[in-house]
Amino acid sequence: MSKHDVIYVEYHSQRKDEIPFFMGEGKFEFVNAIYPSGKKDIGVYAFRGDVVYSYEHFRSMFGLDNRTPEVDERILEMRERMRLKDSGKKTKRNPRTLRATGPISSTNKKAASMTFRSR
Repeated sequence: MSKHDVIYVEYHSQRKDEIPFFMGEGKFEFVNAIYPSGKKDIGVYAFRGDVVYSYEHFRSMFGLDNRTPEVDERILEMRERMRLKDSGKKTKRNPRTLRATGPISSTNKKAASMTFRSR
């Protein structure tokens, strides 16, 4: 029986610094559990019903495996630049991020000239 086929697991002990949380209409807490294979791993205690679900079954119950996190393009761009920098290749800059958003005020002209001087 694979780890993914298991619905209920045996409670073993509390996990350090875990805080109960609400999801849907239930209250849950991550705990240490013993799987049928004898391995100690993470489980999810459900206060309603006083049962411990396997972590994989809990994720599938709430459809957490189907979520695709939204990642800001700028974060991906920065990661790519850092990766290229580490590999020694010259990085490309996104021209959209270099555009000024409006006219430069007289107080910022010196700072602006210092910023763009190296290009």
